[in-house]
Amino acid sequence: MVEVVLGDWGHTTWCRMSDVYLLEDRLKNLPWQGIMCSLDHTGPSTYITTWPEGTRTLCRMFLSQHDKWINIIHPLRKGAALVEIHVYTDKPENISFNFKDTLVRMGQVRLISEVTMNVYPAA
Repeated sequence: MVEVVLGDWGHTTWCRMSDVYLLEDRLKNLPWQGIMCSLDHTGPSTYITTWPEGTRTLCRMFLSQHDKWINIIHPLRKGAALVEIHVYTDKPENISFNFKDTLVRMGQVRLISEVTMNVYPAA
């Protein structure tokens, strides 16, 4: 038996070693699936209803060029989840940083009191 950490669900489980498989590299490079995600307690740096192009471009660049760990904090509704994203730096150090905190420090998002905010990808 081996212990499997289900990081996105926040718990561990035990299963037979014969039930564990390595994810093929070709599957790691598939485009993101259609799950709408939101970072908790964040909104655009200004009071608008769509994410600015600069913020969208920066997020795409960071998330497409680095390994990441997406932790589902809480399901919001069918097909949507509240997430926490950790981005990993290049190897060999492989240090991670919290993506939301980085966006806040860069002035791309602001912290809000609400858990989520209805902001759309583009107009």
